[in-house]
Amino acid sequence: MFISIGNFSANIADRLSLVSDIHKFTKQSLNVSRYLSMKEWEELFDLDDDILIVNLDILREKKSVFIILDLDEEISGISLRLVEYIKKINPSIHIYMMLIIKDKKSLTKERVQNQNLNLLVWQEIARCGEISRTFLIDLSLVITKFKISLRNFEKTVSDSVSKIVQNCIFILESDPLYGVKFNTDEIRRISTFGVLMSSDLNNLNEEFFFYLFNEKFEGDSVHKKSNLSTNVFTQKHYIFYLNEEELSDGDNTLSKINSLLDSKGRNCSYSIYESGATNSVYYIIKSTSYVELPKE
Repeated sequence: MFISIGNFSANIADRLSLVSDIHKFTKQSLNVSRYLSMKEWEELFDLDDDILIVNLDILREKKSVFIILDLDEEISGISLRLVEYIKKINPSIHIYMMLIIKDKKSLTKERVQNQNLNLLVWQEIARCGEISRTFLIDLSLVITKFKISLRNFEKTVSDSVSKIVQNCIFILESDPLYGVKFNTDEIRRISTFGVLMSSDLNNLNEEFFFYLFNEKFEGDSVHKKSNLSTNVFTQKHYIFYLNEEELSDGDNTLSKINSLLDSKGRNCSYSIYESGATNSVYYIIKSTSYVELPKE
């Protein structure tokens, strides 16, 4: 099940509603005719927070919920207390979040400040353990990787991000054919998603949808070139959706995968799934305990 807060997140939820349950806070429940901005959440919270509890009662029997949040809108008391309400209704539920980061050049100064503040606040909430996993997605990188057209811009970007969300949910909740199910150390709860750009397991290029600016990884020189003060190790998990040919040639395929991981350092794991298509597709999740904002 998904909950969206913010205008762009609403567009993503519209796409996800075709494949999963979406909890829409609409006029039937909260007397509004569309998805809510953070400001509207705040106003409704001031009026009657019992309304929110009633509407979240649907989560009582759910195993997980995925919250999609726009970071450039005003930080909201109701959005911050949303996790508290959900845990009160269902203490055992897994809460996953996706935080949407927008290109600063396309935002007003006020919205840039909102985005920076929200990112700092939500990563602290992620670090406390109440949220099982927080994903960071930079829309400017999504646009670059998927070669988004400016025609029907919001729709095409939302389609692309919704596919990332679906992949994240599948990986979080599905057991692999081989390898280990995605997991990290308890402190590494902040993640970003990426694709491995190649059809050849021997030559894969990692393309991420958010840059972890505090990156330090064994065998990786990124951190050495940066002037950031944080010294936090990252952890990588590779996901291989393999076609029938690669699944059948197990020994050769595993040899290539192990060779790839050997070149990436110690903090790596992987899982293998069936692609169900003629082509194989490869993804990666990078996780950390803290994200340092780049210096302006």
